[in-house]
Amino acid sequence: MKGLSLGSRIVIAFFSVAAIGMIFTINDMPADPSPPDHTDSARYKSRALVSASLKAPATSKFCGEDIKQFEFAGADAWEINGCVDAQNSFGAMLRNNYRIILTKSGSDWQLVSIYFIK
Repeated sequence: MKGLSLGSRIVIAFFSVAAIGMIFTINDMPADPSPPDHTDSARYKSRALVSASLKAPATSKFCGEDIKQFEFAGADAWEINGCVDAQNSFGAMLRNNYRIILTKSGSDWQLVSIYFIK
């Protein structure tokens, strides 16, 4: 390194350290990445479907949801149990408990069942 300026030596040292860091980072990556988590997507789709079946969907406020993933007829499925507060035909706020089951095939969601529990 004789004949190189101090600035050149610093630049070479920086890139050497960066290259070594990249090698260690690449070696630490998992070989088999875990499958994507579709829980948030299932929650969003279930809320859209529940809201669409209410008298006043714009008034809906969702509360406590329990989401479970399982296999249904050979497909990934999600069961979402929760409650929604929304206005009825007379404008009174009512709490509705619901259970919805969705399956996912590719990027599409299919509704298996939706129940409002009284």
